[in-house]
Amino acid sequence: MKNPNGLKIFILEDDAWYGSMLQHYLSLNPDFEVKRFDNSKDFFGRLYEQPDVVTLDYSMPDMDGSEVLKRIKEVHPGIQVIIISGQEDVSTAINLLKNGAFDYIVKDDDTKDRIWNSLLHLSEINGLRQE
Repeated sequence: MKNPNGLKIFILEDDAWYGSMLQHYLSLNPDFEVKRFDNSKDFFGRLYEQPDVVTLDYSMPDMDGSEVLKRIKEVHPGIQVIIISGQEDVSTAINLLKNGAFDYIVKDDDTKDRIWNSLLHLSEINGLRQE
């Protein structure tokens, strides 16, 4: 039986190494079901699976993070989106959070831990909603 606090997570990341590392790291939690996509076409082709959470690289070659966030929220507003970016632009972060992103995380040495903590927080929220 699936843990009620489990999460289905989609990773949209065009950097193959970083995406694989993130997928491996998140898969260490047995309650996380993780799938990785390296382009928005494949990602949107599987969005019907309705993940609980999407970790989204802000800078994608075919579509930027704000466009992807907008499309996700139009189709499935309940999907939570965590933006991961190399940019420390506060105005971009605020704009994305106002438009429905759950979190905005800057890529640095602590990124994995921040993503992990954000996902655990979402997992707790999901568990409370189901009680």
